[in-house]
Amino acid sequence: MEQIIKIDSAGEINLPQGIVASLDLHEEDRLMVTSGPDAIVIKKISAGTLEERFRSLAERVGRQFEERHVTEANVDEAVAWSRK
Repeated sequence: MEQIIKIDSAGEINLPQGIVASLDLHEEDRLMVTSGPDAIVIKKISAGTLEERFRSLAERVGRQFEERHVTEANVDEAVAWSRK
């Protein structure tokens, strides 16, 4: 769904009701906003428990470590360096 919206004088935007409804957004829902050179991305954050969010983060970090061939020795070295 695409719609053109305007930024108000305070630099704020209002999400179109159709988008709010399609994403099942409610007051107090959390959204992540990221930007690039010519884009803004708004993503709904699912509200999991702290344990679920930590587990998800740990899995993502683990995958990145595997992709980048980070070893336990690399982590130990980084921790030792940061404690200097």
